[in-house]
Amino acid sequence: MFGYVRPCRPELKIKDDAFFKSYYCGVCKALGRRSGPVCRGLLRYDLAFLCLVRDGVLEDSALCTLRCPIKGNKLNMMQGDSVSFCADAHILLSAAKLRDDRRDGQRASLLLTPVLSPAEKKVAAAYPELHGALDEMLRAQDRLEKAGCAEPDDAAEPFSRFLAQLFAFGMPEKSQPSLRFMGYNIGKWIYWLDALDDYDRDEKRGAYNCWRAAGYDRKAACQWALPLLMQCISQAQLCCDLLETSKTDVLIQNILGEGMPRVMEAVAEGRRLDDGSI
Repeated sequence: MFGYVRPCRPELKIKDDAFFKSYYCGVCKALGRRSGPVCRGLLRYDLAFLCLVRDGVLEDSALCTLRCPIKGNKLNMMQGDSVSFCADAHILLSAAKLRDDRRDGQRASLLLTPVLSPAEKKVAAAYPELHGALDEMLRAQDRLEKAGCAEPDDAAEPFSRFLAQLFAFGMPEKSQPSLRFMGYNIGKWIYWLDALDDYDRDEKRGAYNCWRAAGYDRKAACQWALPLLMQCISQAQLCCDLLETSKTDVLIQNILGEGMPRVMEAVAEGRRLDDGSI
């Protein structure tokens, strides 16, 4: 469920690509500082996007030159409240993904759980409202899956509502309606695309998949889903147009207009995506 919301880096100018890296690396640095070095390995593009949106509205982060513990050299990294929040949000979402993987019988999740559990508890104490909403989302998702929900729109609803709350959390009141609707549409986009990406795997394991439950084979699911996915992107773009994000607007528009559609095409064609990291 991670790594889909990414830029189309070949379409970025060199300076803009470097600017995106400063956010990605900034969240990575904050993850290590706030939750331990092992958690850096969980980072994917998606929370870097949330960081672009938050800092575009709040402008509460600034470039710092810090040493990368992985590469060993000094890099430009964004640091500030938006970056720290997104690092914490990433821990919550990663922990939720691990619980989902455990339910699906993926053994690798058992190895990561002891590493992530202390970090999750720390973040949950700092953001009890978000953690409670995340738990409710997981329970609602589990109920729908056990019931074999055959409506893809209903199946995506819990995750979409949670992302709506996450995008609007702690933001200025005038920006919250647009951010909430942006998060909602991106949540639908991620859930539906993830289901397409996992279609063959879920079919082999006999696991729940909203497109299979609706009676579609993979080809029919792609034909049905792609227009809906593009509509989600269009709605997110309209929300972005209502926000003042001049600081990061070039990167946000690249992700919405170029990056996400290309990821959709790759998933529909069955092409393998990389792990979503720089």
